[in-house]
Amino acid sequence: LGWLYQQLNRYDQAHDHTARASALSVQNDDDATRIAALDQLAVIASARANYTAAQRHVAEVFRLTAGDDPRRGFGWSVLGYIALLHGEWENAIAGYAESIRLHLAVGDHRLAAQSEQGLAFVYYSAGQPEQAIAHYQLALALLANHPSVMDAAMIQMEIGLTYWHLQDYARALEMYKQSETVLVNTKSRVYLSHLYNNYGLVYGSLGLFEQAEQCFSRSIELARELAMPQLTANALDSLAQMFAAMGLPDK
Repeated sequence: LGWLYQQLNRYDQAHDHTARASALSVQNDDDATRIAALDQLAVIASARANYTAAQRHVAEVFRLTAGDDPRRGFGWSVLGYIALLHGEWENAIAGYAESIRLHLAVGDHRLAAQSEQGLAFVYYSAGQPEQAIAHYQLALALLANHPSVMDAAMIQMEIGLTYWHLQDYARALEMYKQSETVLVNTKSRVYLSHLYNNYGLVYGSLGLFEQAEQCFSRSIELARELAMPQLTANALDSLAQMFAAMGLPDK
């Protein structure tokens, strides 16, 4: 239940249910469930920008495990993510790299792919888009051994954004179209809102302002339907910046 609330971005309820599961696992001396709950609590804490709590949950997983225990892999990816948010590129790279190593050691290609995706975003954030694309491609290759259409769609969307920054607009659109097919079929409205915003950025860069406005408007519509103010604000900001670039700041 905690995981479901997490997917809905309802982090208070997600935390409460997951913390309850963690407490029950302690009572039942069930380390496997406790570690899974601690991993989820670390993600929830990170989403709430409570990085101290996230690090504390990871430290507890490390206390319950030892050495190259693959159950440490998720914790290393959380530490990599926190370092990324603080602009600590070397620590972020090290965290994700260790996560990838541990997941691959037990053949968990899907989790390894997710960590490769995180590592790619570190390079993107650090201003190394070519390195980012290389790691995104590694992530997609890993998913060939453990197919997950949603994971692949997320990676394709991030590759598209990277190509946009490289001003390779044709490849950006190609990646977005591949991602869109999955997101439409799965009715993933949150990700579709992000995707249409990204489409708008590409069309705006190409000077195709009518198509860009349509995409931004669709992104805003979805974000409002989902009652997600930050997502709505991001799309509105993209639209406003395009109008400003067109010399229409008051539109």
